Amino acid sequence: MTHGISIHAYTSLLSGADYLGNVTKDASNYTHTIAALGGYDSMSFTYTGTLPEVEDWFVKGLGRHIVVYDDGLQVCWEGFVNRMTLSAGSLSITRGPLLDISNRVALVYSTVNATVTPPIVGERATTAYASDTDSQEQWGILETILSGGGMTATTAAQVRDTYLAENKDPVSSQTVNLDQGAAASIKIECSGYYRWFDAYYFSDTATTGTVNLTVKMASIIADNPNIAWLAFGTDNITANTLQVAGYEDNDVGAWGLLKGLVAHGDTADNRYTFGVYAGQEIYYAAAPTDIAYTQRIADPNQRVFSAGGVEVPGYNVLPARWLFLSDFLSGQILSSDYRTDPRYVFIEKVTFSEPNKLTITGGRVEELPQKLAKFGLSGIGG
Repeated sequence: MTHGISIHAYTSLLSGADYLGNVTKDASNYTHTIAALGGYDSMSFTYTGTLPEVEDWFVKGLGRHIVVYDDGLQVCWEGFVNRMTLSAGSLSITRGPLLDISNRVALVYSTVNATVTPPIVGERATTAYASDTDSQEQWGILETILSGGGMTATTAAQVRDTYLAENKDPVSSQTVNLDQGAAASIKIECSGYYRWFDAYYFSDTATTGTVNLTVKMASIIADNPNIAWLAFGTDNITANTLQVAGYEDNDVGAWGLLKGLVAHGDTADNRYTFGVYAGQEIYYAAAPTDIAYTQRIADPNQRVFSAGGVEVPGYNVLPARWLFLSDFLSGQILSSDYRTDPRYVFIEKVTFSEPNKLTITGGRVEELPQKLAKFGLSGIGG
């Protein structure tokens, strides 16, 4: 494993987050990704041990809370185990993803009057939710709204219930390769907690007119059905008075709605970012206007430094910040507008892989996407 970071495992947040231990010495192939939209995004590592140890991870590991610390005990990444792939001898078996579970299901369909010939397809209807409480108690509440064609209410309920029965538990898939064997190991694939916004839908038919953007954002976050064990922190959500429609009547996915709100920017069309970080704390704010990092493209070690000149390890570099390439186009006059000078990079995503590989993905910060979002448009071609 990379010197300077350690991986710590806990039981799931749902079951109390009891500490299980430091697994760093048995881990390899570590990599993590952090994004300006989402925050802690993905992380994976391979755990190698005895067959009973690896089997214990396979049976109990799904949903475990994982925290990665640097040597100063600062959190570098945090999330939960979403999928695992065990390899032992000729067997390779995958369990998950956890977020593919559906244990609270409804179905949208068109009513059908079958008492006449030909049958008459009627209006849009939605079944009540059906739930599997045993699954919810083990994995959390994961909602799915299915979409069907014309059918009777009885048939719609049967389709809903069949889907629930077949998707209330994590799936497993096996491969047996008799040409090769492998030592016992398990690949642990983790996701950031913002992914739980994909696990529920939001509707608000009581609010009329417009509301402040962050008022609606707060309503969506508070509607989280898993709030009893996954209470996102909201102290670092910057107030935004941009007016948006308060009414929602389409049972839209919470993450889709939140992304749409972030895309609006503010009244001055400033770019905003949104991420879930340590302690499941949400950070929502306008894109910064100062330089956080510098880098020299001629540096053979490709080191990143803070604006104050202190080297920043790759595993501590964060997105939603400006990076300045100090030795690129060195003979050119610096622009005061970061958006027009290619020496300034707004970091959209960082990917760190052991032992010391850092990939920075940059993007342009523009006003047009915010203006388009206000009109319900996602882009414009040129």
